[in-house]
Amino acid sequence: MSNNPLEAVTQAVNSLVTALK
Repeated sequence: MSNNPLEAVTQAVNSLVTALK
């Protein structure tokens, strides 16, 4: 679990995609 901004954005996008699914 790195403290990277890109990682956080990717996680947020993944969460949104899962919610849309």
